[in-house]
Amino acid sequence: MTEGYLLPEISTTEPTQVYYTSATIGGVVISDGGTAIIERGICYSTIKHPTIESSKITSGTGLGSFSVDLSNLTDSTTYYVRAYAINKKGVSYGEEVTFMTEGYL
Repeated sequence: MTEGYLLPEISTTEPTQVYYTSATIGGVVISDGGTAIIERGICYSTIKHPTIESSKITSGTGLGSFSVDLSNLTDSTTYYVRAYAINKKGVSYGEEVTFMTEGYL
């Protein structure tokens, strides 16, 4: 029963350490919506508006900050990334962030 619960509130942080085939990115779970966060992480794609059905990396549970290392990326490619959090009510996504991996000369 999900009555009385809200979706989680989450934000996406800016990527750091962006290289040829890797990057570090994270998020902050601000509110759990009244019920425990059962999964959180980052979803990413080369297509806008990635979801958990796209590629994703999980990063534990609960409130607060987290980060993940994305690897095996393609050089010189634009990626779209969003943090996500799941509770009993459903999935919430942070704002979409884009970055481009470095290119080989």
